[in-house]
Amino acid sequence: MKIFASILLMALVLSSCIKYEDGPAFSFLTKEKRLTRAWQLTKVEYFIGQDSILVEGEVYPFFLDFEKDKSLFYKIEESGSLQEYSSSWNWHLGTWGITLDLAQGAMGNNGLRNYQIKRLSKKELWLNDRVTGNNYYFEAY
Repeated sequence: MKIFASILLMALVLSSCIKYEDGPAFSFLTKEKRLTRAWQLTKVEYFIGQDSILVEGEVYPFFLDFEKDKSLFYKIEESGSLQEYSSSWNWHLGTWGITLDLAQGAMGNNGLRNYQIKRLSKKELWLNDRVTGNNYYFEAY
């Protein structure tokens, strides 16, 4: 009986530790170690009123590279060529999201923008734009 109670208690504690809506439920890596790497946009879910449009496969080339020193490098296709930019990032309210300072055109934004992290694993980063509601899905590369 004591073993069952211990397992139940452990399950409750771990489930309350989930920081991101879509997980992972548990990770040995810190959120910063999971985020600071290179990411490639694989699909976008655009919201127009109550309708959503999912675009995958033919997503325009867009790459993010988060550095430990809070610098951000990203590449985006503009006018048929891949343009490179540098910027910065920071945690917003500690755990739920990040603030990115992106140049015009990147992910449809101008300037500072807050994104809620929906999933942050070693291989997947899902961001929700807090203003438009659009979802951006990245994979580590």
